Amino acid sequence: MKKVILSLFSLFIAFNSIAQNCKFDYDKEDKITNKPVRYVFTKQNYKAATFGNADSIFYINLSFIVNGQRREIFQIGDELLIKLKSGKVIKIYCLANAAPVSQINTNGVFTSYLVSYKVPKNILSELKESPITLFRVSSGEISVDLEFKEKAMEKFRATAACFDQN
Repeated sequence: MKKVILSLFSLFIAFNSIAQNCKFDYDKEDKITNKPVRYVFTKQNYKAATFGNADSIFYINLSFIVNGQRREIFQIGDELLIKLKSGKVIKIYCLANAAPVSQINTNGVFTSYLVSYKVPKNILSELKESPITLFRVSSGEISVDLEFKEKAMEKFRATAACFDQN
């Protein structure tokens, strides 16, 4: 009897700790489809990253700025290389075309991008195993390495584990 109670208690703690890891920066229901929309977000200097799930489509959005006026358009199928802490490199692809937005301010000319990448369900298991250390975004003549703080990328890893559970 003691073993049964101890086993049940251990299972309860295990499930409870897994559920506690599933925290999102945004967790609401879509007003039209009534399906959940969940994501985590990190912002650092002139770049930002979002990892989310909308209607069972998993995605990573990357927002960044490059110096100068650029005309390259990220197109459907352009690659994003993701390097994990374990050393493994994963390749995912652009979900939609992303046009540049050039701006001029007192510091000069710069171009901003917001690029969306689809994360296939089978990649979630790889993302949950090891935190991301680097995103390499490239299209045409642009190749930008985006690094974020380790704590933020650990949050992405935990989110991949949550998404992979469902």
